[in-house]
Amino acid sequence: YEIASCLVGSEMCIRDRDYTMVVWTDYIKVGTGEDYFYNTTALTDIYSLEPYQGNCAYRDALYGTALLNLSEYSNEWNKKIQVSIDLERAASPIRIIATDYEHFVEKHGKKVAEKATVTFTYSFYVPMGFNALTGLPMRSQMGTSFVVPLSMAERLEGGLQIATDFIFVGEEGTNAIVTLDIKDEGGNLLNQVKNMQVPYRKGYLTTLKNNFLTSEQSSGIEVDVEFLSLIHISEPTRQEAIS
Repeated sequence: YEIASCLVGSEMCIRDRDYTMVVWTDYIKVGTGEDYFYNTTALTDIYSLEPYQGNCAYRDALYGTALLNLSEYSNEWNKKIQVSIDLERAASPIRIIATDYEHFVEKHGKKVAEKATVTFTYSFYVPMGFNALTGLPMRSQMGTSFVVPLSMAERLEGGLQIATDFIFVGEEGTNAIVTLDIKDEGGNLLNQVKNMQVPYRKGYLTTLKNNFLTSEQSSGIEVDVEFLSLIHISEPTRQEAIS
């Protein structure tokens, strides 16, 4: 989660008043200037685009604000000033790690495992929008979901990362309610973990570990909420890193 600092310049013809500068940075497709994950037409009403694209590290996004008092430049033209803005993450990352993949293969066979999918569903309301001026999440809705092929799951030292996502967050931490459906190639339900409580808060990574592929129990889940390093960036450009 390291972000390099960079500078961006812009020219504006404005009056000598007080202003609030709002900065937002997210990932877009290489070679385009079009929104990819979020609609950013209005920075006071940023929201996730449909169809929802979960299980992607590029959903990470940063925002920041700065107060500008330009009264001291009232009699100057073509003045250039540099503004340093500390950015924060607009969304907190969560990840789901299954520790029972080998048992899942033993139970259902390798061919079934290679074609199986994980459907990740928010069973209750979570924010799908964000106000970069106030730093508050908005547009809460329930039922948002995405599907991850088990063959695309990332192998980690502690198990198989079967799903990951970013949830818009304010200053106060809260919980998301998540249901996992494990299905075979034909859509038949192999396992379901219902209504897991997933804690998340600003500046932290939440990791949940358990036998999610074979156990229907949502109790006994190991939850690790790990602090992410602070970010200090000066006016970043939008990041182009999706091929």
